Amino acid sequence: LAALGIDAGAFDFVLVTEELGAMKPARRMIAATLAGMQLPASSLMMVGDRDFTDQRFAEAAGMQFLGVRAKGGADGGWMPWEGVRGRLLALADHRPSRSA
Repeated sequence: LAALGIDAGAFDFVLVTEELGAMKPARRMIAATLAGMQLPASSLMMVGDRDFTDQRFAEAAGMQFLGVRAKGGADGGWMPWEGVRGRLLALADHRPSRSA
């Protein structure tokens, strides 16, 4: 995140696969993610650009999945970045506060 100029403090939870020693979609990654998020999997959404790792991770964990596609239109949960961005912004407007 720092390399992208993003403050990790802006997030409630950050998990680095290299630090855990497991990669998606390993069960250890799923367990660490769900424990760190402290929310039911069904209330979480994985956003990713790889079906083998990201989509399989979401499916194995019981999360919703939103795929980012470099080109083309929306299709079966996959869409171009602008569509993903719009959907995430709409979801963020309706999410309950975690601090309550």
